[in-house]
Amino acid sequence: MALSKIDTPALVADAVDNTILDVASDFAFTGTVTGVGGNTPNFGAKRSNAQTTNINTWTKVDFNIEMVDSDGKFDISADRFTPTVAGTYIIHGQLGNNNLYNQASLEVAVYKNGSLLAMSEIIANNSTSNRNYTVNVTAIDVADTNDYYELYGRQQLGNGVAITEGSRNIFLGYKI
Repeated sequence: MALSKIDTPALVADAVDNTILDVASDFAFTGTVTGVGGNTPNFGAKRSNAQTTNINTWTKVDFNIEMVDSDGKFDISADRFTPTVAGTYIIHGQLGNNNLYNQASLEVAVYKNGSLLAMSEIIANNSTSNRNYTVNVTAIDVADTNDYYELYGRQQLGNGVAITEGSRNIFLGYKI
């Protein structure tokens, strides 16, 4: 990336031993490379216990553990990531449920500014006994300085059924 800035006909050789700079080559950097950006802001949150919801109701997932938050952009009290830095982001969510059966579904969705951005669904097998299921959703999105992201879940089994079960529930995002 940075080498394209110095790729000019005027630059033929370096000042040390007259070696020609080949911009098509790979270079091994030592020390600290600056000005190349990074994957910040980034965050990761999880829920340590079950959260229930009623059938066919999109419910915002309530996270209670913040694993990482590089720039303080995840508000755990509002369960919301507001990057405040314009750019392209990967936003990912995962929900796990130990009680799906009889072709009931578990859905997970990323919402941006209160509207559906991306969703994924898993449908349980045709059984009368409980099974463990995990569903994931990932979105690549361009954010401006005031956009925000939230994670929602929905199940199709019955009232009072969990959309989250312990450690398999995560919400994360980072700038790419």
